[in-house]
Amino acid sequence: MLSNNAQISLNDAYIYAPDGGGDVEWSNTKSWGFQSNGSCKGLTGIAVPNIMSFSFWAKIPDRANTGGAIRKSCYLFGLSKSSNLNWSNMSLRFDTWQYASSNNPVFAVRTKNSSGSTSGYWYGPTIPSDCFLNWKHYVLTCDFSTTSFAYELYIDGVLLADRIRSSSAVGLQSNTSTNYLYIHTLDSIENDEWLYIDEIGWYNSILPQSAVTSLYNNGVPHDLTENLGDYTQSSNLLGYYRMGDGVGDSIGTKLNDESGNNRDLDTHTDSGVSIIEAGPASNG
Repeated sequence: MLSNNAQISLNDAYIYAPDGGGDVEWSNTKSWGFQSNGSCKGLTGIAVPNIMSFSFWAKIPDRANTGGAIRKSCYLFGLSKSSNLNWSNMSLRFDTWQYASSNNPVFAVRTKNSSGSTSGYWYGPTIPSDCFLNWKHYVLTCDFSTTSFAYELYIDGVLLADRIRSSSAVGLQSNTSTNYLYIHTLDSIENDEWLYIDEIGWYNSILPQSAVTSLYNNGVPHDLTENLGDYTQSSNLLGYYRMGDGVGDSIGTKLNDESGNNRDLDTHTDSGVSIIEAGPASNG
């Protein structure tokens, strides 16, 4: 993973060895950068869960100066009932959003409920300025088990915002097993740009704030398959993607699921070189 000069060193990380062996150094030297036409996606083999969390590190583009253009968006990840990742098929997507240069850029969560109707646009909190161009740890929790569903968004272990929404249906749009998890994608209607992202964990539970704080780990990334402090949810992982550090990870071919659930993702480059594997030496 890349390192952020002033705040966190992501290439010299340590994890706790639960067998009593103490702290052990582990290799975490790569992340993936996406240009506008790169994506990773793959079948989940399960219906979209009603309760879930996502943990990841990301460095997002600065959308504060868009020159008056509208509908500027950078997709981070989401779920879809089809390999065609257009909005009609999506269950959930999480992205940054700026309607116009006069508007503040925000984080956005958009969902379609179990009836296939749009159940909520959360044009959520304004993106803090220090999130742009810097590595940050994010956790998004989603509870769609009731018609009053809820989101929570944490940055670097601290709750940034939460929201309760109402819907006419419980759950998300989903097939029995032909659902797709995707990381970054291009929507031709909107304007994706680059994204650096790493250490992505997908859970079938809500991560409580105490676990989120432990995962942030004072800015040192942690192996999500190992419990640490109040983070005891490693067994709840549905997928874990190390973006270049995983066994068998390959640009343009495969992103390995390190959770042991075999939910590997295919990596796509629609034209040219659009997925970049980067290490500490390329950090600026």
